[in-house]
Amino acid sequence: METGNHKSSRKVRLGMRREAVVAENLENEVHHIKRRERERMVGSNYFIEAIGLTKIYDNSIIALNNLTFSTKARILGLIGPNGAGKTTFVRIATGLLKPTRGTIRVLGIDVAKGLKEIKKRISLVPQDVSPDSRATVYEHVVCYLITRGYSIGDARKRAREVLDLFDLRSLRNTTCLRLSGGQRKLVIVAAALAPYEVEAVFLDEPTTGLDPANRIRFWGLISRRVKEGVRVLVTTHEMEEVEERVEEVVMINRGRLVLQDRSQDILSLFKDKICLDILEPNKFHNVFKDRTSLHSVEKIVDLGTAITMYVSKDAYEHLLDILCRHSIEFKIRRCTLKNAFLWWTS
Repeated sequence: METGNHKSSRKVRLGMRREAVVAENLENEVHHIKRRERERMVGSNYFIEAIGLTKIYDNSIIALNNLTFSTKARILGLIGPNGAGKTTFVRIATGLLKPTRGTIRVLGIDVAKGLKEIKKRISLVPQDVSPDSRATVYEHVVCYLITRGYSIGDARKRAREVLDLFDLRSLRNTTCLRLSGGQRKLVIVAAALAPYEVEAVFLDEPTTGLDPANRIRFWGLISRRVKEGVRVLVTTHEMEEVEERVEEVVMINRGRLVLQDRSQDILSLFKDKICLDILEPNKFHNVFKDRTSLHSVEKIVDLGTAITMYVSKDAYEHLLDILCRHSIEFKIRRCTLKNAFLWWTS
């Protein structure tokens, strides 16, 4: 038989258990709410999702025309001819420009609704940007980090780490005015990659004007951060870089999606073709005013001063006979990503 004290202590224990269960349930509910909120914000592990993205400028120029694609690539190459809409896309994806219509999500976040959150998690390196010529390399990185919300102490610490990590320590105290154009671009990229919290970097034609050595250094900077989980979108006209460095390619032309695939899969579409470069385009134009005799050619990309013919491996001997008969010099080679680009955009 329980005494009054035992009954009282039992009630206390039961009450404490109930409170513990309620507290645990409340904690679990808060955890689930937070998780659902993160899932709502992050959405998926897609890097970029563009849905019906359209941009029409005031002068009625259509820069993007119902562009739709999604990607989980770690390094995405956005390619297309001049005026295709690449820079417009980058500006919309980073919140600098509003689309006329359509939706774009970056890292699962709707850019239009979550711009503040997006800006914490991405960096942008626009075309033709330069560091303050009066600042040293170290000062430039420190100042960039401060604009991202870092304290002076944390910015200085991280700047030292980044310059060491990216092998730029020898330039630390050099004023940006004394840097070469390639070095300035590397410093800009290093600063953009510096913040710990950055999850994605958008680079608009970053290797334009870089010499081979600085291109290698540039891709070294990118590779280090990609290994740490950072996603990268790069726009470029350098097809060799795309072929070697990029995980997935999105090709656009006149604001529309042309194709999306891995570079090696794009090249596999041309495995049964060869490319013939005509070394005497003027002579070719004079001889083949009527091109009916070139029926074995699948496509001719004629840029006036440069001509490339795409021919099936099964049919190219007939074409060689015709060219040799007219004494037109040519060069045979495998089709590259540059040729694939010209096939779809010329």
